[in-house]
Amino acid sequence: MRFSYYRRPLFLLLALYAGCLFMLRGRLTRPPAELPFRPPRASVPVEGRVAEYPAAVPGGARFELETSYVYGRPLRTSLMVRAPAGAASYGDTVAFMAEIRAPRGSDVPGGLDWGAYLGRRGIEAEASADDIEVLRPPGAAVRTARAFRARALKAFDAALGPEAGGVMGGVVMGEKRGVTPELKDAFRDSGAMHLLVASGSNVGFVVAVVYFLCSRLRLGRRASGAAALAVSGFYVAAAGMDTPLVRAYLMFAAGLAAWVLRRESGGFHALTAAALLILVLSPRALFDAGFQMSFLAAYGLCVGMSAWRPYLPEGRARAAAELFSVSFFAQLCLYPVLAVYFHRISLVSLLSNMVLVPASGAAMALGFLLAASYGFSPVFVPLGKVSALFFGLFLKAVRFFAALPWASVNVPEPSALGAAGAFLAALAVLHAPLAGLRRPWAYLAAAAGLALVLAGPLRKAAAPGEYRARLFGDANTACVMAETPGGMYIVNPGVN
Repeated sequence: MRFSYYRRPLFLLLALYAGCLFMLRGRLTRPPAELPFRPPRASVPVEGRVAEYPAAVPGGARFELETSYVYGRPLRTSLMVRAPAGAASYGDTVAFMAEIRAPRGSDVPGGLDWGAYLGRRGIEAEASADDIEVLRPPGAAVRTARAFRARALKAFDAALGPEAGGVMGGVVMGEKRGVTPELKDAFRDSGAMHLLVASGSNVGFVVAVVYFLCSRLRLGRRASGAAALAVSGFYVAAAGMDTPLVRAYLMFAAGLAAWVLRRESGGFHALTAAALLILVLSPRALFDAGFQMSFLAAYGLCVGMSAWRPYLPEGRARAAAELFSVSFFAQLCLYPVLAVYFHRISLVSLLSNMVLVPASGAAMALGFLLAASYGFSPVFVPLGKVSALFFGLFLKAVRFFAALPWASVNVPEPSALGAAGAFLAALAVLHAPLAGLRRPWAYLAAAAGLALVLAGPLRKAAAPGEYRARLFGDANTACVMAETPGGMYIVNPGVN
């Protein structure tokens, strides 16, 4: 990693394009097309394509629908649909009579504004349907990926039971429907919530395993690379085409292509190319929390490890130092984003991820072996016992880190100046070795960033008439303190 990387045409193009998207954010965060009526409206004929794997919700499932027709007329927009469980799946073209309504706002002052969240994703309204007709299934490749996903989730539940099977479904396939709220809270407080989302490390695992097996079969470099990309692409389709997966797949594709063509390759260049391609195909992704967190984590890891690796200790301490460095640099740029979107930060994440992230790699291997051996008892049964023992220890570790004092804390939403200061301090830490650790500029930049965080002001000021809220209390006596221009008051005291 060198400073000259930031002067290369591809990065400059990405920066210019992202800047233009930011300037046009008012238009880009609006829904792609307005409905021909004002919600609510009942008995609306809708036709479209299911754009994601349905997520389980109480009483059914929820998924994004890319519409093609509304009231029999062509209309390209997006709806968040609630339907019976199992009515449709990813890639299906469906038709139904919908009850359409405007998304709700925040349930409590300072809480999640569901309507604003959907608006940033380009989703026009919510819809519910009691009966859905599947007009056309997707192509053979997507159907095969869906079948593999279903087989894997059944194998996890059969081998591990609902709790551990739900966690393995999250780790391997990004499916969190079997994870209880209590366990989700434990993952969140331990700083390991990202493990319940199929991420770039999963794609890297698939690429590495497939490439290694192909190389052992003495296949050529091009054939091995093509096989690795084909199998990892199949996995990305099975796991849901989420932003971290697509980002990682494009990065590996760019890196393998450069290596096969004997061109200069590197993580930074591959990350730049992946970000640019995603934003060209989906400009709204720039304002999505998942996109931001995925690329910031990959950026911190790529730059930080490249710059600081020569300074890591040698000998027996190097492995521990590398584990800590990976955990630290992957999260360094995420703290201000977590404060902005979730108002909560884990203080034990640096330590917990040193243990849980490597363990998630073993969980990936066990998950694929369980899915492959499902139905063949002589292998599946003993493998299931080993997996159950492993996940028992894994969940104990998650709960241990979550139970530590001050494992996670609620934080106020930072101002724009405070968030900028946090990023300035993070960038100074990442790039300090590139200019030499004895030069004062990095220390001055880090100090200036921390000063902005502390004096920013730290909290975003409430607009006239706007509510700001913070949660306090323990899990059984949660209260919300709402701040208004006229003072403070407590909302919903004693509500869990």
